[in-house]
Amino acid sequence: MLRNVSFVGTNLRGASFVGARLENVSFDGAILSGAVFEGAFMDRTDLQSALLCNTQLPGDLMDRSDCE
Repeated sequence: MLRNVSFVGTNLRGASFVGARLENVSFDGAILSGAVFEGAFMDRTDLQSALLCNTQLPGDLMDRSDCE
């Protein structure tokens, strides 16, 4: 479990959060290209302000919103 953690501005390219429990985790400005959140539980955790390119979100959704 990760609780009250800040990854602000961190390069997490290709990181695996498979099955992780994330509570109140900040990803503001983090690079999450190719990161995997399959089966992750997120409470008070928002990925919207992170860079998402080929990022696998919970529910088997692929986010390519920031791919260029």
